[in-house]
Amino acid sequence: MRRELFLEKCESFFWTDFTAVLQTLRNTSKRFPVFVANRLSKIEDGSNVSQWRYVPTTLNPADSASRGISVKKLMRSRVWLTGPGFLCSGEDCWPASPIPPIDANPFLDVKRSETVSVIVSEGATDRLIKRYSSLYALRKATAWMLRFKAFLLHKAKLRPGLRLYNCSLTVAELQQAEIKLIRYVQRSTFPSLFSQLSRGRDFCSDKFAMSKLSPFIDDGVLRVGGRLSKASICYDAMHPIILPNNHHFTDLMIVQHHHQVGHSGMGHKWTSLRQKFWIIKGGAARP
Repeated sequence: MRRELFLEKCESFFWTDFTAVLQTLRNTSKRFPVFVANRLSKIEDGSNVSQWRYVPTTLNPADSASRGISVKKLMRSRVWLTGPGFLCSGEDCWPASPIPPIDANPFLDVKRSETVSVIVSEGATDRLIKRYSSLYALRKATAWMLRFKAFLLHKAKLRPGLRLYNCSLTVAELQQAEIKLIRYVQRSTFPSLFSQLSRGRDFCSDKFAMSKLSPFIDDGVLRVGGRLSKASICYDAMHPIILPNNHHFTDLMIVQHHHQVGHSGMGHKWTSLRQKFWIIKGGAARP
């Protein structure tokens, strides 16, 4: 528009009566949901934060169009025809912005509980999981990221003795990566279950497939409960890790055990899986 009016050197301003928008644009310390972050990036590409100003609702011409108004009232509306009167005055006469506290901003309503914080980052982590067609490759990629994360944390604590060593991954690192992935998959799939068990409440569910497992949390991992605790078998077989049947990570786990049993039949595959994992309605999982 400035180019068509030959006003390319004229500064532009953007007006809104929604104070949450102004507060969101000025905030640089919070993590936003993906939907909001994408739109903020578009706004920042075409304007600066200093160009966004506040206009009271009573002086906002856009309200006449968005909220509805009769033709007679529209023709008598000076705000609609000529704009707010303060635009003809200097910047010192422009309305002040009543910015609310950050906690009052609806766009920043990102809950801080551990379970929900995982869900917020769901998109990036799920894209990582879906990127791989092999569980081993996924574990390696995750292990490398965890190693780099540890290096950055030590750097932030000013420990000059630590270096980012580039030797091969250890078995312990691969095992830790798998546990981290399992925790993420469980928490993103069963958020209400984790919420109840974390508060020390008994789990109640109408879903028979889950309620009959007597689930419990051990070291952040959801496992099958029951009376097998007295059985003379290993801990993983006694209390297998619960996995959903409709997740790509579970598909990768099934494929890996299928290879481990030499591409044997379904019975051998599920016998191998249930030495450590319990897949909800596993018969429906077909990778």
